[in-house]
Amino acid sequence: MLQNNNDMITSDMTLEQLLEAIELYFECELSDEQEQQLRRVIASTGFAHPAIDEARALMGFLTPQSCSLQMDAPASKSLPQEAPVVLKRSRWRSLTAGLSIAAALAVVMTLGWMLNRTASQVNPAASTCVAYVNGAMVTDEDVVMALMAQSTSELNEAAESAQQTFIDELEMIAPAVDRYESSVNPLEI
Repeated sequence: MLQNNNDMITSDMTLEQLLEAIELYFECELSDEQEQQLRRVIASTGFAHPAIDEARALMGFLTPQSCSLQMDAPASKSLPQEAPVVLKRSRWRSLTAGLSIAAALAVVMTLGWMLNRTASQVNPAASTCVAYVNGAMVTDEDVVMALMAQSTSELNEAAESAQQTFIDELEMIAPAVDRYESSVNPLEI
């Protein structure tokens, strides 16, 4: 199709010819004039092909996916006049979407709160304090709380004991480390 640099790229090209021109564009074998013609054709073509989409993206044309991300971006000076027009999303539409999300979240939270409140009123056992001691179920809240306090204090005592053991071992090692460090001249290292 494009035998030399004087061949024109026009809007009445077939898909195969357009793909060949795009390939030449990617290989940097088009003149500046042919590249501008290709830009105009790609901006207005009705053909759909991944290579055409790739060329559009490389040339800086807005794709449908990037239109929503670049609503407020100024038009590039290098785009031809036939470039697709990007309409701005109205502020009202954005506000409506945000309010809809907030309303849906409020409804979900309200339903969750009501279901939780209703479940504890219908089934008082759902809010009963239960503990198992040696395989036996204990439901007396005072006894369960006392068992929890006892377990917590035992855990605290074990942690303090482990910490004291660690400190004692460090105190035993410290003199040896001090002797080693004092015998080594830092400038010799």
